[in-house]
Amino acid sequence: MERIYPADSPVPAERPLPELLGLAPEDITPEDLADFVEARRIQLVSLMHVGGDGWLKTLDFVPRSRAHLLDVIRAGERADGSSLFKDMGIKSGASDIVLRPRPGTAFLDPFSPHGTLAMLCSHTGRDGDPLPESPDTIVRRAYARLQEHLGVDLWALGEVEYFLGKRATESDIYGQNERGYHATSPFVFGERLRREAMALLAGLGVRIRYDHSEVGYVEPEAPENLIWEQHEVELALSPLPAAADGALV
Repeated sequence: MERIYPADSPVPAERPLPELLGLAPEDITPEDLADFVEARRIQLVSLMHVGGDGWLKTLDFVPRSRAHLLDVIRAGERADGSSLFKDMGIKSGASDIVLRPRPGTAFLDPFSPHGTLAMLCSHTGRDGDPLPESPDTIVRRAYARLQEHLGVDLWALGEVEYFLGKRATESDIYGQNERGYHATSPFVFGERLRREAMALLAGLGVRIRYDHSEVGYVEPEAPENLIWEQHEVELALSPLPAAADGALV
């Protein structure tokens, strides 16, 4: 069935890409993504992955044609493994690895000034096998090994906890350490931002359990005169590889 995505209509942040495609994530194909990119006139594609240092990395490209886009999604893109996994045994003279996109992880980047389709990637070596040094490979092999040897699925979740700071004013009279758990406005100032973050994460396809303010609070001190309060977004319980992907996004 042909799907139509009007190029002049906005993409609501609260609608994940699989919902826009009318497909489950595991059913999304490279052809589905190519159709979407063409119909929505997406300008950039971002391949996101985790290097040996545990940091999220990005490789961006502009699709030159439908064939070019399909080639990258299906076959991946080469990268310098000796730089991405420095001091982990990959020699610089044999450093070519491949970023292999996973179509089911695709999402629209809400922060890019240009229309940008992003995908999470796995890594393969020169032999085409999963790269042993890759954090993605380690997580997936551990998950599969538990299933094989113990017959159980390992599920996990992430808690995204953070502090927000602002300049203190005369109206900031409510904050107190160990009193902020589940507090609501006007007793916390970061509620609106936390809710916007949760909505954006849900729109990227991240499964959310809930969000709330936390107990942490730091009184303002001179000369910065900053108040700091703690907040949390808790992700939903998911199979280990999916939980890791959710924490990355």
